[in-house]
Amino acid sequence: AWNKTKLMINDKANREHQCLKRIVHLTKKLAEEHDDGRLNITAAKKILKELMDSNLYFDAENKIVSVISKKFNWTDDGYQWFSIKVRKWSATR
Repeated sequence: AWNKTKLMINDKANREHQCLKRIVHLTKKLAEEHDDGRLNITAAKKILKELMDSNLYFDAENKIVSVISKKFNWTDDGYQWFSIKVRKWSATR
């Protein structure tokens, strides 16, 4: 039973890691598409879609949201839209 539990934990950690990599990569790519490097509402929608497509909202995604919210530059509208939508979505998880 212990090995099965360990495998389940490792599988979850692997999925979380892959999700983190995928979303951070997307966010970097979207930031690079703009001369000023700021993420707007269009970028925020793409990032949120990627989060939602994972169909999971776990601690790692919470960390991802925190990292991309703080590490990347946002337009005011983009950040506001993203924050509101993430809060609403995570409340349903």
